[in-house]
Amino acid sequence: MRLSDLPEKIRYPVKDLFEFAFGLLTDLGLRDGNYRKLYDRLKYKVCAFCGVEPLDAPGQKREALDHYMLIANYPFAGANFRNLSPMCSKCNSRYKLQQDILVDPMHGGRRTCCDPYNSPTLSLSLNNSRPFEGARVDLVNCPEWDIQWVGGHPGKVQTWESVFGISERYRESSLNPNFRTWVDHFCTWAARKSTASSPDLLRDLLQEFAEIVVPEGWAESAFLKRATFQMLAAQCDTSEDGLRIFVWLHDQIEERRALAA
Repeated sequence: MRLSDLPEKIRYPVKDLFEFAFGLLTDLGLRDGNYRKLYDRLKYKVCAFCGVEPLDAPGQKREALDHYMLIANYPFAGANFRNLSPMCSKCNSRYKLQQDILVDPMHGGRRTCCDPYNSPTLSLSLNNSRPFEGARVDLVNCPEWDIQWVGGHPGKVQTWESVFGISERYRESSLNPNFRTWVDHFCTWAARKSTASSPDLLRDLLQEFAEIVVPEGWAESAFLKRATFQMLAAQCDTSEDGLRIFVWLHDQIEERRALAA
């Protein structure tokens, strides 16, 4: 229930009561204890809202236990631990801010949202990206990234994307700046393997690199790196674009092989 739905004469007493209760959570050490329990149960110690920013360990400067539903709008959830979600400083202070997670800012109607700590895990596909057509970074033309989500409720995914700017952050802060380093890593690794003398052989190397060399999970944007090489593998064929990928990577692999000889 929103504060504005209550009779006017009890709105501020209710707001004051739950703000006081929220303050008690800090005074009693319950917020720190709750953060430790959540942190210890996370397999990958990254923010569940963006999937890329690391969470500081308990005992350090604690991440914000954000009021996912704003206490100013939903006071009855103000001291509810289910509404106090550990969130990295970028998600909390630069993106979510004072947005109402349950109200569409464009149309004013209700919207659905998810609890990132209790929701199905989404998978990400970059397979429809267009190599060589994106931004030029570090003397390399990055792909024109096409980020597609698999799984999850479409409305909830849309809210998450809108509030936290997820796809834009992935493109501008992970995919584009890391693309050349990732390709260099692959080419150096592939130069020690068998010769990638055809698109089929190169595709096998790309798939092996994605599945075996790139770490599993979310730490250090591994899921984005894996999806990048799955995309290159899927598009490395005998088509014009596929042959362009083959020639580009094959030449770099052979250069590294010659230097190592």
